[in-house]
Amino acid sequence: MRVASIQPLTGPLAAPTRVKAPSLDVEQPAPMPPKMTAAPTATTIEMLVAMAADTDPRAEREKMTRKGTQALDLLDRLNGKLMTGGNPADELDALSHWLETAGDMPDPQIRHLMDEIELRIRVELAKQQRFG
Repeated sequence: MRVASIQPLTGPLAAPTRVKAPSLDVEQPAPMPPKMTAAPTATTIEMLVAMAADTDPRAEREKMTRKGTQALDLLDRLNGKLMTGGNPADELDALSHWLETAGDMPDPQIRHLMDEIELRIRVELAKQQRFG
């Protein structure tokens, strides 16, 4: 690595400079820059919001996979309750809640799978007269 030129340090990290006082020759440190006490600027806030909105596609895919797996597990539990003659009220409530919280998926492959799961849930809720 080649360094073309070296610039002297400025600010609080700079070496003390000699200042000629009227009657004394005293070494004094370089003046300190003013402290920043202003609130964060709009650009800083916008940058933070943009960073938060920029989600990792893998993380989003994993989240949707977990949500789909949760729905399939609920459908399996509902099927088990119906086969054994149990009361499926808890499973039906959980499936209704799943439908309410289902969001839009940006990935078309996952969206297609989630649409299929959602349809199956709606059919089961309609069969149990839980969906209007």
